[in-house]
Amino acid sequence: MKASTPALVLYILSSFIYFIAVVVGIDSLVSIVKPIIIPSIFFYYWQVSNGRISFWSSIILLLFFVSGILNLFYDDRSFFFVVLANFFAYCILLCFVLKNIFELKFHLPDRINLSYMVLMFLFFLSLLYFSLVLMFDLKIELYLLIIVYGISSVTFGSSATILYTLQQNQTNFYLMMTSFTFIVSDLFFVMYHFYNNFIFFMGISILSYVVSFYVLVYYFLLSKKLD
Repeated sequence: MKASTPALVLYILSSFIYFIAVVVGIDSLVSIVKPIIIPSIFFYYWQVSNGRISFWSSIILLLFFVSGILNLFYDDRSFFFVVLANFFAYCILLCFVLKNIFELKFHLPDRINLSYMVLMFLFFLSLLYFSLVLMFDLKIELYLLIIVYGISSVTFGSSATILYTLQQNQTNFYLMMTSFTFIVSDLFFVMYHFYNNFIFFMGISILSYVVSFYVLVYYFLLSKKLD
C-alpha cells in the first residue's frame, strides 16, 4: 500500500458519508465528517508530492476549509464570510490562470475554438444572472458581495476555458474542470436554498463540492508554476 492511500481512502469515505448525511438530513453527522474532507485531501497532496507543496495551493485549500466550516452555521453573518473566503480562493486561482495566459505566445484561435469560448462565456454569464435573480431578496451588503463573487467565478471559469482552448494539456484541463465543478456546486446550492428545497439540487451541489477538491489537488500535482 502506498503511503498516500490511507489519506485518499479517508477523503473518499468522508466525502461519501458527508453526501449521505446531507441527503438524509443527519446534521450531527455532517458536522463531524465535513471538517475531515479537505484535511484528508491535503495530506494526500502532501504525501504524493513528498512534502513539496506550493504555499499558494495551501492557502487556497485553507480558504476552502474555512468557508466549509463556516457554512455549517447556516446564518447570514457566517454566509458572508463563506462567500468572502471562496472569493479570495477564486482570485488566487484566477491570478494563476491569467499569468499562464499572458505567458503564452498570442495567436488567434480558429473559428470553432473562438465560438466555443464565446458560448462558454455567455453560458457562465447566464448562470450568474439566474443566480442573482434568485438571491435578489438578500441584504444589500451581502447581495453586493455575491455580485462581486459571481463575477470572479465567471471570470475564473471563462479564463480557465480560454487557457485550455489556447494550450490543451492535462494541467489546463484539470484547472478548467476545477472551475466547472465549483460553478456547478455554487449554482445548485443557490437553487436549493433560494429556489426550491428539492434534495436533488443539494445532492448535485454536494457531489460537485467534494469532487472539486480532488480535481483541484490533481491540478496542483500537475502544475509546476503555482509559486
